Formats: sequence, C-alpha cells, structure tokens
Amino acid sequence: MNGRVARALAVLPLCASLVFSAPVVARTAPSFAAQGVAQNAAQLARQMRNERRAGSGQAALERHARASAAMRADARVAGEELQALIETGSVERALERSLQIKQPKGQLPAPLAIALTRLQYRRGDIEGAQVNVDAMLKGLPEHPDLAVLQLRLSLAGSRYSEARRLLEGLRHELHDELARDLDVALLKGRASEMMGSDELLGQAIALLQRAHDLDRARADVTGLLARALGRYQRSDQAAELVSRALVDAQGEDRVELLYAHGFLLRQDLREDEAVVVLREVLTLSPGHAKARVGLARSHIAMGELEKAAEIVEALSDDDPRNLDALMVASTLAAERGDWDAAAAPLEALLEIKPRHLKGLWLLSRVRARQRRLEDVAELVRRHDQRKLQLAGGPPR
Repeated sequence: MNGRVARALAVLPLCASLVFSAPVVARTAPSFAAQGVAQNAAQLARQMRNERRAGSGQAALERHARASAAMRADARVAGEELQALIETGSVERALERSLQIKQPKGQLPAPLAIALTRLQYRRGDIEGAQVNVDAMLKGLPEHPDLAVLQLRLSLAGSRYSEARRLLEGLRHELHDELARDLDVALLKGRASEMMGSDELLGQAIALLQRAHDLDRARADVTGLLARALGRYQRSDQAAELVSRALVDAQGEDRVELLYAHGFLLRQDLREDEAVVVLREVLTLSPGHAKARVGLARSHIAMGELEKAAEIVEALSDDDPRNLDALMVASTLAAERGDWDAAAAPLEALLEIKPRHLKGLWLLSRVRARQRRLEDVAELVRRHDQRKLQLAGGPPR
C-alpha cells in the first residue's frame, strides 16, 4: 500500500459521523452558468448511478471521464465516481481519489457521504461505518446503496438473519452479479462461523457447497470449502479441489488457494511442508494475516515457540483487532502454561465479537484451567446458544 493510500485510510473515520443532505441552498442566487453546471452535474450523477446499479460500473467511469472538469468537481458526481471505483474493484484508486475531492462546506450530498462510508467499511472501521449508516438511514430509509451497505455491515457483525431479511427485500433492485455476490457472502459468512464447532462442520460444508455452486470462480470460497472438507476428514477431496483450482489461478486467487493448500498440509500434520507453502504465500502477499497465523501455528506445533512469538507480536502490532491473531496469541500463551495471558486475547476477541462461537469455546477451556467454574458455565451457555442459532432455521 503506498503512502497516499495509507493517509487516506487514516483520514476516513471522518470524526464520529458524516453529516449529509441534499445540496444546501445558497444564500444568494447562483448565476445562470452555475445553475447550468449544477443541473448538468445532477443529471450526470443520476446517469452514473443508474449504470452502477445495472452492474455497469465501468460504463459509469467512462461517462465520468468524458464530463467537463466543472461537472467532475461536483460532490454528487465525485461520490458516484468513488462508488463506481469500489464496485469495479479499484478500492485503492477510490482511496486515493477521496483525498483529492474538495468536500463542500457543511452537509455532504448523499452520494459522497455513502461513498466515504463505504470506504470506511472497506478499511475495517465497522463501528464507525455503522454510526454513519444509522444516521443516514433516518433521512434515506429506502436508499438501495445504503441498504446494501447495511447488509454488508450486518454480515460483518454476524447478524445473519438481519442480512437475509435485507437481501430478500432488496433482491428486486439488484443486478444479477450483485445479488449473487451477496448470496455468496451470506452463505460464506455463516459457514465460516459454523466452522468454529466440529459439530457444525457438516452443515458448514453444505452451505459452502451452495456458495461454490453459485460462483465457482471465487477462489476464497473454493479455499474455504477445501479447508472445511479437510477438517471433516475428507482430505483427498479437499486436496483435489485445490489442485484443480490452482491450475489456472493467478494473482490473489492463487494466494488464497495456496493458503488453503498450506492449511491442508497442517491438517495432515505435515508441518515442515506447510511452512514452505505458507512462506510462499507470504512471498506473494506479505500482509496475508491468515498465512502468518498458520505459520505461527506450525511453529507452535513444532515446538518453535520463539519463532511463533515473533509472528504473533508482529500481527498484534499490525492489527490488534484481528480475530485469528488473537486466537493464536492465546494458543501460544497456553502452550507456555500462562493461563492468564491465554485469557487476555480471548477476552479482547469477545469484546469485539461477543457471540464469536470459537472464541466462546476457547475461553471456556481457559477459564476451566483457571478454576473459574462459574465463568465456564456462563461461557458454555453462550456458546451453546450461539451454536443453536447458527444451526437452526434461517441464517442468523
């Protein structure tokens, strides 16, 4: 990530919340020329928005490129440009552009406020993005872009029933690709959490198979399905799935599939081979958090605790809220027999995600070692309640 993008990420929390509205009326009447630019800019923003929502984000960007500089400077148009960049996969470019936009004084127009909140969500500030969405929904309760963002925030918060209700209410307004993407995200999100319990692995595999059938090009889904199969003692099927997908995989897809390959090697207790593969992943993608966690776990399994500790410390410095990193930090402390140190990362994890299935189970084990039996009973109760929610009925 370059310096400009890093600065954009730092700026994006945007205080406590964004303030938005329709354009504020000027105190004095604008000139006819200014009125003409404003009207043309409003029309351009509508056209770009319609193209985006039809699944043609690239067409929206091309239309933007043909517009005059004065129209491109309009905050509504800038907001539509940012959203089109996000939807065509150019998030870093959107972050860079957000630094260049001259924001109007006072209240932001809705397209720009939504775009900036989408970037806030993409940088991982889920709580801040939720504050902004809640504020905007009071004025725009049926805005499709806001509803999609709320759906993604619901998934980030593991609120699967809420996400499903939002998706069904929105489906008639979504183009096919976006509807499929959200269906896959819902199935994947619920399955990922279910994988925290061995008892729910079979159901998780069924959900991931549905997601895989919806979009076989998704390497992240293929990799997660393979990892679930490996844990379910179907390692041959998992290895074949990854091997086939790796044949033509490039870029980020190859990285995700190689990580899945390393995970399967770890499942087979082939730690030396797993280390080689996970290091290859990190050569291709140095910031890949899951590969770093996997490498730390391999070092723990081989008794190389100091090497694991170096990785865990670096992970904590980079992202103290990374859930996988918090769990491996707990595992390392437990391996050293320091149960108070093992509890602390799990307590932090449950502050971030109070209903995290695996986090609840792991902390119950640590509390048992600490002889805190009342805490164990409460954690087991919460774990079993969450497990039932995930296993039964519609996604929750």
